[in-house]
Amino acid sequence: MNRLSLREARLLSELATHPGVPTPCDQLAIALFPSASDWEASSIRTPRAVLRTQATIQRIRRKFGGDVIVTIVGQGYRLGVRV
Repeated sequence: MNRLSLREARLLSELATHPGVPTPCDQLAIALFPSASDWEASSIRTPRAVLRTQATIQRIRRKFGGDVIVTIVGQGYRLGVRV
């Protein structure tokens, strides 16, 4: 059985608030990492919060399959549809 961490649950909850609509990664990052220290640039000039959000998405995909969160290029992420 796969269990969600609190951060993974928050991310899925944020995506579920707007079903079918892509949510930009930075908006997800703000919801997951409200602390200013998480917004300092990493070595590649991407805020740590964004990198951590992307890592959280990858963990969810590994646990539940790649189709649970869909990437919409240039727009963000949305929940996938399972029938």
